[in-house]
Amino acid sequence: MATLAYRLISIVIGVGLIFGFSGSLGAQAPPIGIALNFDKETYEFGEPIPVEVVVTNQSNSGILINQGFNSTVFYLEMRVIDPAQRLVVATREEFHDEFPDAPPLAWILHNNKPVRVAGCESLPPGPLPASYTPDLRDHYDILLPGYYSAQVQVSAMVFDGAPCEADAFQWQGVLSSETRFFYVQASSEVNVEGGSAPTTVNPNKWNLNWLDDKGKPKKIKVEIRPEGELTADEFVVESIKLNNLAALKVEKKKKKIELEFDRKLALESLGDVKANQSYRVLISGRLKSGAPFGAEQEIKISGKE
Repeated sequence: MATLAYRLISIVIGVGLIFGFSGSLGAQAPPIGIALNFDKETYEFGEPIPVEVVVTNQSNSGILINQGFNSTVFYLEMRVIDPAQRLVVATREEFHDEFPDAPPLAWILHNNKPVRVAGCESLPPGPLPASYTPDLRDHYDILLPGYYSAQVQVSAMVFDGAPCEADAFQWQGVLSSETRFFYVQASSEVNVEGGSAPTTVNPNKWNLNWLDDKGKPKKIKVEIRPEGELTADEFVVESIKLNNLAALKVEKKKKKIELEFDRKLALESLGDVKANQSYRVLISGRLKSGAPFGAEQEIKISGKE
């Protein structure tokens, strides 16, 4: 858990980023590099997505930086954009103090003058231990097929010497990695050990005028037809979603599962779509064994923009 001093300096940095601090104007960014690494570019739906972030002080000496920076969980400081161009925020279980409960910055005498000091620490030369997660999906909702972008963005405040004066820092801003892209793909049918389940979305042509639907919602129908050793009873039907949208109705039959979705909400789930363009929708959920499943289908958008 971050210290109170770290949480307070984070507030100071955030205020600075919103309103701007003249002290950082024209200042050179510190020699701190951030490398964001994926093990490949394409992942099957349901496959773990391991991520490694390495932060490196590229100079030959320590850098005085806001307290708590060295222990930051950097893979939780990412800006992830999903295929629908929506920002995906990391889920956190950490406890956060509210601002009114945070103590004020300390005042000390320095050269016979009172100065406000902020918590700071030394970032040693070379790389910090890697911030690693074996599966990005444990922290971000990776729910749609398609291309994702990811970039680490970390607020930081750097000081030129002790004491670390809150009103006389050397540089403040956001340290960023390069933007990385990865693709999540699914087949047109559920594929699990022991069987498969062809999946269809009907209709496969959606119209922009659905955005004006009023009154009783019209439906999009989805069928999942288990084959081989896979049966309908093995699906947790309540978990089945279309682009993370819950079904209006689910009916489990002997040889298939039928679902209905609000067509306006389904169209909205694709984000800012364009007429005469094709998009992929994902049917996802989990089996009673706990295994996730996903199948995707391409649909085409018609109508006037």
